[in-house]
Amino acid sequence: MNAMLKTMGVLTAMLIGGVLGWYAAKHQSPPEELADQDYIATVNGKGIDKDWFIEQMKMRGGYKPGQFQSTEQKEALLDFLINEEIMFQQAVAQGVHQDAAVSQLYKKAVIDKFITDGLNQKLQSVKVGNSEVEAHFYNNQTAYNKPARRRAAIIMTEVTDADDENSRNEIRQRVEQALQAVNDLPSDTTHFGELAKVYSDDRASMYQGGVIGWLINHPSRSYKWDRSVIDALFSLENPGDVSGVIEAEDGYYIVRLVAAENVKEKSLEQLRKGIKNQLLQAKRKQMKDEFMASLIDGADISIDHNKLAAIQSFSPSANDQDKTPPALPTMGGAQ
Repeated sequence: MNAMLKTMGVLTAMLIGGVLGWYAAKHQSPPEELADQDYIATVNGKGIDKDWFIEQMKMRGGYKPGQFQSTEQKEALLDFLINEEIMFQQAVAQGVHQDAAVSQLYKKAVIDKFITDGLNQKLQSVKVGNSEVEAHFYNNQTAYNKPARRRAAIIMTEVTDADDENSRNEIRQRVEQALQAVNDLPSDTTHFGELAKVYSDDRASMYQGGVIGWLINHPSRSYKWDRSVIDALFSLENPGDVSGVIEAEDGYYIVRLVAAENVKEKSLEQLRKGIKNQLLQAKRKQMKDEFMASLIDGADISIDHNKLAAIQSFSPSANDQDKTPPALPTMGGAQ
């Protein structure tokens, strides 16, 4: 069964390839020297050209050592092309080439060829020089640097809306007691140790000395901690330094600096390859956008918006949470 399915798959691929070839031939003017072509075989009067056969050899690994060195190898390829031609002729005789699905395959093949010839050759000419890379690096150097970061430990006593002023005072007194207890920790301790279990309400960190991990002080970064906590952390200079009591919307905090890393600058040579690729892709995208825009500008396009709006959807209504736009069709590299 598997062997049969594999054979059918090969035959189908051969058939589609043949039909596309027929369409391509139909839409091109035959060369004047067609009658004098050097055929190595004919199938029902249709010739298999020697040059075409050689191109097929190249496509099938003809440059690999040992490939198509023997007559048997070349005969095997010729047998394949003959079988393909027979199936193609039979398909055309039965009108398969007029099927809408085949027309779409042909349309896609033509667009792919058009894009390859019209755009891809231009894209290959796009270059990025060293001066462009260097200018981009020096104009954006700080953006490539690894930002400073701090590793923090916290003691947090939670305050809720249900706490009145007396409760809040008691909670603050508790965190002030914790701050006094921090002074009794061993001098080489840079976190809060067992004190986090005793005083902190933050369950995610209380069992690991209050350590909450690495934080980066950057506008693009946001954390669940109040901004006052982040600011206090980055005001500390040396591992082991401790803040005072910090009042935030959700409670009172003590912050300790566990470890610190300053800004790490990256050199031009570290980034040269990546920047060059980035600029190259940007240039190619611009060229592709301009190429597509020029095609659209030269086209006579008319849209019946009333007919478009009248087309009924056959899908169920989306939930309010489902705002995913529909997938765009992809055709011949036009996307």
